[in-house]
Amino acid sequence: MNNVPNSVKKKIKEHPEYKRGQKKQEELEKAKKEIKEKNLKIDWWHIGDVILAIAIVVAATATFFFPGDDVGAWINLLRAIGAG
Repeated sequence: MNNVPNSVKKKIKEHPEYKRGQKKQEELEKAKKEIKEKNLKIDWWHIGDVILAIAIVVAATATFFFPGDDVGAWINLLRAIGAG
């Protein structure tokens, strides 16, 4: 966003969707931290850990049944914790 004028950045950051996305990202970061603290192994050999990691994310973000607007966030979280 380096090439975007500051006035446009300000309007974007004031938009309710931006604020909702920012809150969701904070919740995902909290879930990611909790998963890392538990030292969970995120691969098919440790399916119990995968299920626990998913439960942590669902609990932290109050996300159920993967609503369409959360798919990108899930992908980013899985990549961040090394599962993708």
